[in-house]
Amino acid sequence: MDPLDELMKELELQDSAQPLTNSSPSIPSSAAMGRLRNCDKNIRSSNSCGNLTRLREELRPKRSASSERLDEMWKAFANGKPEFNAKPVSLDLCCTCGKDIHGEIITAFGKKYHAEHFLCTTCNKIISSADSFYDVNGPTCKPCYTSINSLNACAYCQLPIETNSISAIGTKWHESCFVCNHCCNPFSDGKFFAQEGMPYCPACYRSQFATLCAACGDVASGSIIKACNQTWHSQCFVCTTCKTSIDGVYFEKAGMPYCFPHYQELL
Repeated sequence: MDPLDELMKELELQDSAQPLTNSSPSIPSSAAMGRLRNCDKNIRSSNSCGNLTRLREELRPKRSASSERLDEMWKAFANGKPEFNAKPVSLDLCCTCGKDIHGEIITAFGKKYHAEHFLCTTCNKIISSADSFYDVNGPTCKPCYTSINSLNACAYCQLPIETNSISAIGTKWHESCFVCNHCCNPFSDGKFFAQEGMPYCPACYRSQFATLCAACGDVASGSIIKACNQTWHSQCFVCTTCKTSIDGVYFEKAGMPYCFPHYQELL
């Protein structure tokens, strides 16, 4: 039996042997008190007490380093000596170098870059987000992207065609690029004229380049006749008086064609 248990048992027997009176409670004998003190001393110095202390320390929740640092900062602040030496933390990491971005950020294709690290993957030159394209290898500048995709480039903007296109004048165009080269309006009725590889609406072509039919005033195209120092649609080249089609010989008066009978009337 443990010495402390033996002593407690002895004290209980001593108390039970005392008569029940209204006097003061019984006091343990001096021998019992001495043994109690020795027992307490032994318990305090025993290994079990040390183990209990170590166990208590192990079970005590441990605080993180950040929590301890925060406590130190609050104590310093309460004492009038704040210490705020923490470095600014950035949530933006450069996709190229993996480091924090402080200052100008280039955001392109769902990623972020230092301005000096946003490079063309083909020529390795710095590019801007406005002039960048995404190739299979990554960001690409406009010249390199156009060169890579030149076989399928738009005749107007020279950029690759990735969606629907229009085939006209022997080449391909973005639908949004196939407009009049002068007024930039689309061809609502589908009619256009070509000049030096570029399309023009009828009105702009007439004002800029067209040779007009002397009779109807429309653009002289298709089957035409040059006569009387002017150009005519073949169907418009008729006698000025009788409107009969002239096929072959004609007679001119004041820059207009006549058949022989009506020409004689003018003499």
